[in-house]
Amino acid sequence: MGICDVMRDGDGALSFPLPWAASPETSFVESVATYRALLDATGFEIQRVRSHREFALDFFRQMRTWAWQCDGRPALGLNIPMGSTWRQKIDNLIVNIEHGLIAPAEIVCRAT
Repeated sequence: MGICDVMRDGDGALSFPLPWAASPETSFVESVATYRALLDATGFEIQRVRSHREFALDFFRQMRTWAWQCDGRPALGLNIPMGSTWRQKIDNLIVNIEHGLIAPAEIVCRAT
């Protein structure tokens, strides 16, 4: 089984809004350690954990640059499901990743 999700990478308050939550009250980002404990408790053996921090930074920085080149209004992209606050959400996502607070991570495990 594989899980790829944004996970807590460090302590500190996150800047909001983010693509998945407008405020802390609707955000439930957990650490890799929490995922590990929950998977272990439900009978899964962790095979591999990998951070995608650098990939995410590069991807979202490129997305932001591309949006500026499109006069800030790309016709099609991740901006559509994020709504009118998509630029602020992407900016906050980048800041949170840069400050080591969150990062996309991949966990590969198997049932024991």
